[in-house]
Amino acid sequence: MDPQMWEAVKPLLDNVRVIVWVHGAEIQPWYRRSFNFADAAQMERARCASELRRRMWLEVLAHPHPNLRLVFVSRHLAHEAVRDLGVDVPLRQLAVIPNFVDGELFRYRPKTAEHRRKILSIRPFASAAYGNDMTVAAIVELSRVPCFRELEFRIIGDGRLFEETVAPLRAFPNVTLEQRFLSQQEIAELHSEYGVFLVPSRMDSQGVSRDEAMASGLVPVTNAVAAIPEFVDGSCAWLAAPEDAHGLAMGILTLYREPERYLAMSAAASEQARRLSGAEATINRELVLIGGASVPAPALDPGPVMRRLAIYGDVNMNITDGSAIWAASLAQVLAGQPGVSATLYLKARVHSPRIIAPLLPIESLRVAEPDIEVRQTLSPREALDWMEADDATHAYDAIVLRGFELCRCASERPALAGRLWVYITDLPQREELVDGDTLATLRTIAAAAAVVLCQTPQFRDYLEHLLPEVVGKTRLLPPMVPALAPPAADIQRSGSTPLLVAYAGKFAPLWGVRELFSAHRKLRDEGLDLQLHAYGDKIHNPPDDPAFRDTVKAALTEQPGVTWHGAMEREPLLAALSGMHVGWAWRHPDLEAHTHELSTKVLEYALCGIPPILAGNALNRDVFGADYPLYADTENEALELLRRLARDPALLQRARDGLREVTTRFTFSGVRAALAAQGLLPGVPEAAGR
Repeated sequence: MDPQMWEAVKPLLDNVRVIVWVHGAEIQPWYRRSFNFADAAQMERARCASELRRRMWLEVLAHPHPNLRLVFVSRHLAHEAVRDLGVDVPLRQLAVIPNFVDGELFRYRPKTAEHRRKILSIRPFASAAYGNDMTVAAIVELSRVPCFRELEFRIIGDGRLFEETVAPLRAFPNVTLEQRFLSQQEIAELHSEYGVFLVPSRMDSQGVSRDEAMASGLVPVTNAVAAIPEFVDGSCAWLAAPEDAHGLAMGILTLYREPERYLAMSAAASEQARRLSGAEATINRELVLIGGASVPAPALDPGPVMRRLAIYGDVNMNITDGSAIWAASLAQVLAGQPGVSATLYLKARVHSPRIIAPLLPIESLRVAEPDIEVRQTLSPREALDWMEADDATHAYDAIVLRGFELCRCASERPALAGRLWVYITDLPQREELVDGDTLATLRTIAAAAAVVLCQTPQFRDYLEHLLPEVVGKTRLLPPMVPALAPPAADIQRSGSTPLLVAYAGKFAPLWGVRELFSAHRKLRDEGLDLQLHAYGDKIHNPPDDPAFRDTVKAALTEQPGVTWHGAMEREPLLAALSGMHVGWAWRHPDLEAHTHELSTKVLEYALCGIPPILAGNALNRDVFGADYPLYADTENEALELLRRLARDPALLQRARDGLREVTTRFTFSGVRAALAAQGLLPGVPEAAGR
């Protein structure tokens, strides 16, 4: 349904029952399909069209007419749509009925073990959503395995991405490529010849082509994204992780190596498709609805909810910086705990989805956009007004806030008192710099707060000394990093290869970036081979240092040996960092000497297996240990460490030893465990490391 159709249907509702079938793209916000857009212009067109749809669906669902029914093809899509819109739709007006798969046309013919060698892929090549690039990557990886020549691949499809996507496969004699569309009859005939259906995906509200192949007895090799796990499991399909071409390759290899397992999965696949998408589960239920009766209401929530949390960081999530990463990480940590339902409120409308992209698949998390113009941002008071209004519907158990001014405004609202979990920022790190007004505001915040979150034990001790009223309310919320990056591959650097130096984060005077560019330039002038890779797009423009921004931009764009990658999503950034040798985390002594907070960036470097150059203060030594060899308290010490690293690969190896283990307690699951142990999250925390 689109806005024009709705205008035509709306006047009929008082007298006619209306059933709307929803399949996905027509109700999803544009940023759920951001991988489809090649440039900013495409993204902006998609955003404008999405906004028109959003307003229509809010009109449809905010107060749904009693004669209206919505049919979704999966529980996942229904839950996602209602959650994205932030509406509370009576379940009796919703139904989940998958698309029909014709078991007569897609007839099951028992497979033989030989069929496991024959892999078929039939997909459109119109957008990145279909994951055909992962198909290609999986086949290329399999080409390095001795049994590859015993496998046969056939890839059929069409669309604007076909030629460029399949180009790497043209050299393989056992890969057949056909650029064309097929009729259903032709597809069914091909199903009888093949045994494995390679069908990766980035977004599926059901996956009809997969289900048709399953009905024919093909075993699907796919990704565990969106609604796919609702229709398949390990008994009848191979489920790789999202974006995991290696996992797809391993699925094909496993089916080849285990013929008995393949045969069992083939029979199970056919049975599963018929049970979930046959006439009894689809057409017959639709006829019941059309006839005026009801079908059982879907259970939308993924599980029982024991704690409802609101999260707001007073930070623009369109800009890649530490504050935005913190807010996204906290949302992942909190919503990832069983029994928690969370809403992350945004300060601005989404126009760059890099930061929020990893949050979108989390079923227990709602990402809420404000109803403002695209380039506007909410003030603290406007954000709190919005959350208070939402609280009337969602009844939050706690409201988690970050930012001094935001927490001050919240402390003045009686409706929020006793439910605030506050994370104080912008507080001077030395007692003598805290003036009377700041201290008075802190007392007001502390009185209204149920919990005061502190990043480190050192900050907790400092705050409790400064403000004894918070004793008993303080809890530790450490920096948070995902446990996802493997060690860097090039751990045995030789003296003949360039030293790859990484900097990721904001560009600010006290963050040592000018010193980094100076050291890089000086060492290259000495004849040492250094390459600097910089990540991030937030360049400060301090009034007391007017030349800073231009100096940094010139170094990023003009200095030889510097590559500026701009902003990146966190997971691709960590993957890129894993290929570096050393991270620059040295910051100015004026910042490091008195800080009570740990830099998340040094943990990300360690997570990726690249040792950071950093200050040797008590905080860093508590994490990295007294014997870590890359502490530098002055600019000259940091310069000398870079010089030694460029000349001595053994020093780099010594700094790497045991590096990744230091991050264990800071992983998302490690922090969940810490919060659960302090009584902030329900249930038993999941095993550390995930």
